[in-house]
Amino acid sequence: MFAPDQPPDSIDLPQQGQPDSGGDPTQFLKDAIDLVSQYKDADPDAVDKAKAAKIMAMIHDLLAAQQQDADSKMTGDLNPRLLRKAGAIG
Repeated sequence: MFAPDQPPDSIDLPQQGQPDSGGDPTQFLKDAIDLVSQYKDADPDAVDKAKAAKIMAMIHDLLAAQQQDADSKMTGDLNPRLLRKAGAIG
């Protein structure tokens, strides 16, 4: 416990939800879809629900791009986007 005029020496913050830089981008997108969906379901305002639906659509677009990249890897196509991500081209 600390006095109201004195800040605490340290604060323990929860570590969950902290993205790790080496994680799977596809899983981050799936998690984002789940979270935005929960928000949309919980918010009673129709305008906010519509905005959340737009955000989910944009995240689905990113997820589709990730799937296209994975498909390119499987078929051996020289996908410029995939090569850019790999740092092979600028």
